[in-house]
Amino acid sequence: MKKYIVLKILFLLTLLIHGQNEIENINISSIAPQFISPQVADIIRYDNTPVSLNSGRLDLQIPILNKFIDKDFSFPISLSYNSSGFKPSEPEGNVGLHWSLIMGGTIYREVRGIPDDYDGTVFDRAQYLKVRGFLRLANGYTTNTTSQSLFENPANNINHNYWANFPLLKDTDNIEASSDIYRFSFGNHSGKFIIDFDGSIKSIAYSGGKVKIDISSYFLVENVQSDYNGKSEIRITTDDGYVYCFGGSYSATEYAAFTWDERLTFPSGGTNPSNQNINDLQRHNTISAFYLYKIIAPNGRILRINYKNLVDTTISPDSKRTYHVTPWDLYNFSSQNDNEELQMCYLLRQSKYGYGNSLFETMALNKIALVESVELDDKIVRFFHSHKKNTIYERNSFKDFVFGRKTGAQLDSVCLYLKDNNKLIKIESTNLDYVQIGRRQFLEQIRNSINGKYNFSYNPQGTYVSPLAIDYDHWGYWSGSGTNSSLVINTIFDQELYDFQQGNRRPGTNVESAALLNKITFPTGGYKQFIYEQHECQYALELDLFTQTVSIPTMRSRFGTRKVGGSRIKQIISYDNLGLKQTQDYIYTISPLKDSGTYISSGELMYVPLYTFPFDDIKKPLFGSSSYGFNERPYDTDHIRYKSVLEYNNLKRTHHVVHDETVYKGISPSDDIRKATLNVNTKNVPQTWIINGFGKGQYYGQNGTASIKISEANTNKLIQAYYFYGSTYNNGYTGDPLFGTTTQDRRLNLNANTDYRIEIECYGPADMQSGAYASINITYKTGYEYDTIEPDQYKQTIFTSYGNILETSNPDDYNNDKLYSSDIMINGEWVGKIKDPIIDNLYKSITKKAQDRSRERGMIKEERYYSKDEKLVKNIVYEYRPLDNNIFSNYNVYINTPSSFANTKLGYYSQLNKEYFYQFYLTSQKTKEYRQNSGILEINESYNYDTDGYYVKKKTIVNSNGTTINVDYSYPSNKSDIIYKEMVKANILAPVIEKTITTGNSMQQIITDYQKDPIKTKNLFLPKSVTTKINTDSRVDLVYDLFNSKGNIQQITGLDGISVVYLWSYNCQYPIAEIKNVTYTQIVAVLGQTLIDRVASASIPSDADLLAINALRNNTSALKDIQITTYTYKPLVGMLTSTDPSGITAYYDYDSFGRLKETYIYKDNIVSTANKQTIQKYDYHYQNQ
Repeated sequence: MKKYIVLKILFLLTLLIHGQNEIENINISSIAPQFISPQVADIIRYDNTPVSLNSGRLDLQIPILNKFIDKDFSFPISLSYNSSGFKPSEPEGNVGLHWSLIMGGTIYREVRGIPDDYDGTVFDRAQYLKVRGFLRLANGYTTNTTSQSLFENPANNINHNYWANFPLLKDTDNIEASSDIYRFSFGNHSGKFIIDFDGSIKSIAYSGGKVKIDISSYFLVENVQSDYNGKSEIRITTDDGYVYCFGGSYSATEYAAFTWDERLTFPSGGTNPSNQNINDLQRHNTISAFYLYKIIAPNGRILRINYKNLVDTTISPDSKRTYHVTPWDLYNFSSQNDNEELQMCYLLRQSKYGYGNSLFETMALNKIALVESVELDDKIVRFFHSHKKNTIYERNSFKDFVFGRKTGAQLDSVCLYLKDNNKLIKIESTNLDYVQIGRRQFLEQIRNSINGKYNFSYNPQGTYVSPLAIDYDHWGYWSGSGTNSSLVINTIFDQELYDFQQGNRRPGTNVESAALLNKITFPTGGYKQFIYEQHECQYALELDLFTQTVSIPTMRSRFGTRKVGGSRIKQIISYDNLGLKQTQDYIYTISPLKDSGTYISSGELMYVPLYTFPFDDIKKPLFGSSSYGFNERPYDTDHIRYKSVLEYNNLKRTHHVVHDETVYKGISPSDDIRKATLNVNTKNVPQTWIINGFGKGQYYGQNGTASIKISEANTNKLIQAYYFYGSTYNNGYTGDPLFGTTTQDRRLNLNANTDYRIEIECYGPADMQSGAYASINITYKTGYEYDTIEPDQYKQTIFTSYGNILETSNPDDYNNDKLYSSDIMINGEWVGKIKDPIIDNLYKSITKKAQDRSRERGMIKEERYYSKDEKLVKNIVYEYRPLDNNIFSNYNVYINTPSSFANTKLGYYSQLNKEYFYQFYLTSQKTKEYRQNSGILEINESYNYDTDGYYVKKKTIVNSNGTTINVDYSYPSNKSDIIYKEMVKANILAPVIEKTITTGNSMQQIITDYQKDPIKTKNLFLPKSVTTKINTDSRVDLVYDLFNSKGNIQQITGLDGISVVYLWSYNCQYPIAEIKNVTYTQIVAVLGQTLIDRVASASIPSDADLLAINALRNNTSALKDIQITTYTYKPLVGMLTSTDPSGITAYYDYDSFGRLKETYIYKDNIVSTANKQTIQKYDYHYQNQ
């Protein structure tokens, strides 16, 4: 992503979409990878995998509603908790600190260059350059440039321009040379897309299959002053034919409404603010996220998501425009006004940033998408918000901007209703209660009308910290030090690397639980406690700072195990309602261990900022430091990942302490050998040695010398040397070896897990050596505390990591020096050149973006299961590969043009880069079970994929006895019939048409044919028949004779030739009658089509219509030998009655919470208390109801 200007901080609160239905099974267990197969249960979203175990986070989700269920739509609504750590500058959202509302979906836009939808944007104060966004290429403008031609010959395809700081396509009207990248996440789907040079869309779905992207309603903004109505919409059609619509109004988008720092003053009277480029204030807001607002099912049913629309409808009295169009409109309209309804649609972020030793306050006001309701036919979910009750903001930072300091909403309740005759019947509700701890607002309680109450408690540490506090670490997590004097660390550029644990911004200690959830109590009365610890890494992705060439980030292990900012889960303690305790421990290490003294972290640190940059020979002063860091961040969303994690059940620990040791080595006058050597290993703890040494002797003399030298034993690298002279003193020592001993200790910091050699020596005039004396005393940290462990059972999960999946492979694929100039520009004025080639290369290195292969990391490579006696009992190995043999062949080119400071450009460096669109799939899964008496049971599964549809084409299973099972699949894209070509055109690609299972000489094939017919299927793509072939025999198992307009089956004929008719009601959601031995035509002849249609569309069928249907039992003349079963329902709750062909009715009663309470019948169908026969009763022992 390009950073135009430091002040433009983009604060995004996008919804992360992933589901979890288990409530009390809260853990961070690894999610096994699955191939993309026809079995829906085996499909899993890739982007969920690294969210938990791979990065040490809790996987905690609480359902908000349980009864919002529909046969055509899956739309879970839940809350998700983020346990990554406490960042003081991050405000809480509308459900409390660290909680997020999970529903719907988003398309998040990463701007590259200028926003794609800008057309004619001014990029300099003199109005010299007007740049057009890349969307222009999708709106009829053509260019001869392609990804391949641009990459192979950039000079022939782009113009370089200093003013805009990014390249433009040649032979166009100043169209930028790179598309934005769009990342989508909704339901079970996630992926990305871009606009190609020919205006088409290149996309990839991480969850498999193909998606179709429609941007025909994605509009250009014609100029900065236009009253753009925000109607841009992006549609995504998934491979099951569902259409997901995003945006469509400003209410369903998110953008940075206003950003400023304390140097900006707000005058009265509508005059321009000072110290702010007016072009920035009058430029359209850049949409960062498009929210899902509509889903269209293949049968035409529509689910709508409505957002609070005051932002769209409020008109500025001055400009007669919706005031949100530009930041200046927002300021002019609202600077002196409080409007809680409007303020709920915004969220403010306060923080501090720094240049050098100077600190500035910065504010970012984001317009958010605040959901109001979800509507689906007769079902409606309403979200009730109120203005947030507390604020963490420092008010003196706002000057006159009253509107900004009272922003934010809190979600108070969510209710599910059923509409019946214009009345709303409440089916389920959830209320949320909050508590203020310190300056922050936390979710305290969830009260669901069905499940009962969930209670939450938190660690109050850090909650009083101001959002403007500067005691945070490199990654923004609170360090708790209170001693930071600056947010910038001076990088020493004559060293290769720097230690991120030194100086300001170093990680804190004993703050890993600050402001985090520590207990959750469930409706059943059971509860869980959460214990956290600080992140640790053994490896860090680092950049050489002092080199003659452009360097590539390298994963190194330099300092042993190091503390890193942020939190990871250490232990989960669970108690049931009877007090039974269970524990789950997580140890982030390379291999199983018996005691923590041999622990080696498996953590890989993905990013450390570089804050300073050296400049020479320039005309003007130039900022040489920034608290944001100059180097490009990796694509990985987490700053640390773990290659291996162990999960222990009911781990028993015994604590041990080993004390530090003091060692001595000396040379006495009687020793013939005048040298002595001591070897020491620092073990697993970084060392601080306390050294005191002395040398003396009656014959030592003025020129006699003693030395102490410490070196790395394996490399012979000299770490430190101390010298003691006869009467001459050096290095600050106050002792004289001729007359006495040293009087001052010396401290030396050394690495962990390293062998060191200490050498002492006495030397001087040959005739005096025999009388010389020297010695050394070292107190070194052999001591440490550790736990021995006795596991019950445990599991090790090994992930793909940076060491397996490098961002860089061939430097020529992401760097081209022909697009580089060392000129430095400030506000369009040339001020000099970077002349030092080392600094030149450093600038290229820190601004270069690598190839994005992040989605290949965090995949599970291996799972190992161990017994209580620590024996391996099961092992599963996963292998992956791209769908294309050459992963670098499927790409689109974009141009990265970094800008490091506000209005400042360090040289002109345009870096060609490839955005990859290859699929990455599981290709094999090998399972071994180690059994005591029967040896090893082995099952190997391998998968081949369809290169067109990205689905499993062939699955092969080989077991221990040599039996091979082949399963072949075919899909609409593999068929040549017209019906399947039409399905492909409609992007209905996922249905399995043929499944063939072959074992030796035996073959079984299941064929599901599809049809589209105006009468039989109402022009919907629906199944026609199911045929089974066993070797040479064939039979038709099922024929789908007729469907209604919503795609519900109305008549089927089975293998026995018997037809079954289904009648539907409750808005076609529930079958109310199953009638055997009859055709749909016969039923229509008796009931009439009008009654059938009326019943189908009714929210609740009338008693008269139900009686007419039930009367079919007695119509033996027209409907001979029929067998009818009828049903009634309480919509969104459950079945009320079922009456079998013999006429016996079973009743189902529910309690006030909508839970099944009792099932019963009446003897001889005579309804009376005496005849009631209870079949089953249900008791719910919820202690926290």
